[in-house]
Amino acid sequence: MSNRNKKRRNKTYTGENARIERPVVRRYSAVDRGRFGEWWHRRGTLVKRVAIYGGGSAISIFLIIEAFRSIF
Repeated sequence: MSNRNKKRRNKTYTGENARIERPVVRRYSAVDRGRFGEWWHRRGTLVKRVAIYGGGSAISIFLIIEAFRSIF
């Protein structure tokens, strides 16, 4: 019976001199981009979304027009 390990404490300390927040570690990396590379880095996701939604809209409009054309 004496071979049993004690349960370890996992409760955070909330006393008077306890740390209020954990420190935030921010890692930055410098990249030397060209003019277009910097533009794409800032606006790439927006351009991709616009292209996807615009392409989907164009295809759906084309299919609707062709469906009406085949009916009449």
